[in-house]
Amino acid sequence: MSMLHLLPWCNLTKPYNIGDLRLVPLVSGKQLAVVSTEVERSIRQLASAYRSLDGMPVSRCAMAYFEGDPMRELAPDEIRESSELIQLACFASLAARRFFRDTYSNSTCFTRYVQRFQDTRSIAVQTRRRDGYSLDGRVLPQTVFGIPPHAASVREVKIDDTLLAALVAHRREAKAGEWARYENAIDLFNFANSDDENVPFHVEWVMLAAAFQRLTGAASDADAVATAFEAVVVPENPRFVRDVRFRRTSATAANRSLRSAWMREFYSLRGEYAHGRIATNRPHLWEPIERLLLSAIAFPLLAKQMLAKSSRYGFTDDDWSQVDAFEALLDSDFMREPSDQAHGSDWIWTRLQSDVHGARRLRRFIKERLKMRV
Repeated sequence: MSMLHLLPWCNLTKPYNIGDLRLVPLVSGKQLAVVSTEVERSIRQLASAYRSLDGMPVSRCAMAYFEGDPMRELAPDEIRESSELIQLACFASLAARRFFRDTYSNSTCFTRYVQRFQDTRSIAVQTRRRDGYSLDGRVLPQTVFGIPPHAASVREVKIDDTLLAALVAHRREAKAGEWARYENAIDLFNFANSDDENVPFHVEWVMLAAAFQRLTGAASDADAVATAFEAVVVPENPRFVRDVRFRRTSATAANRSLRSAWMREFYSLRGEYAHGRIATNRPHLWEPIERLLLSAIAFPLLAKQMLAKSSRYGFTDDDWSQVDAFEALLDSDFMREPSDQAHGSDWIWTRLQSDVHGARRLRRFIKERLKMRV
């Protein structure tokens, strides 16, 4: 029996290597160079079961395979490895998002379907159950998989190649216990970023808080996680709670860094939600929708910094601009469009990044010029 790994909602524009796994785009009207014409015909027939919102076969998706025959049946351990590597690609895509701009994706885009088949007239659809698995044989022309609307809104999926390579290298070279921590944290972050409205926000919250705790290796305590996050994600000019202008703060927290205060509040509320207290009365500075966006920005920065400390990843100017602007973002009404907004991408977050990016570049230029004079 043959096997095909499809990511039908992952509209890639270029191929990616994830260790030994290849992730290649399958585009209507464009030849798939990695297989023969006959095999490609079979792949496209199988892919035709996946439909866009208008009911037509998806025009662009992705196929995953290990080197060799893209349609060979994989052993169970290879299927698990494929799943793990695709999760790394998913995270590298989520980390590449540019909020309030065009580059965007969600983890639903990386939904993978493993299809077993003997010919292109029928497929076997396997689904997991609490008591095992269910295998359903389907006639292909009568089988349709519809794209979730929150995946359909993503026009193009981009993956951060450099971050992906760093994750693959760390997976290969790190000690087993350390990598297990990374893998668990990344999975939690990915599953909390599906954009599926059927997933309650407090469930996403619990997963995100656990992702920060697992990645830092801190104790399951708000102060411990906040301290660990503060020590890793360090801006050039830190801000403190006593200096805030937009948020109302407590005098007891005046000497905390703003990023520490945010993480402490974020993780403290995780305890409320995890123990069933959904309608919490705990005082808070940030609203739920704000915190979820902030975590989507902060977690990739945390992961990149930790990979950088292991000499796996090199921080970019864009990474530094996000780190330097993050605390200013915490003290702003960033979900509201500016009153003097010039265009669709002109938001507080993009302005803050631009400001600190220019300032850091200017300081670096001055420093280099002074060195030349010595």
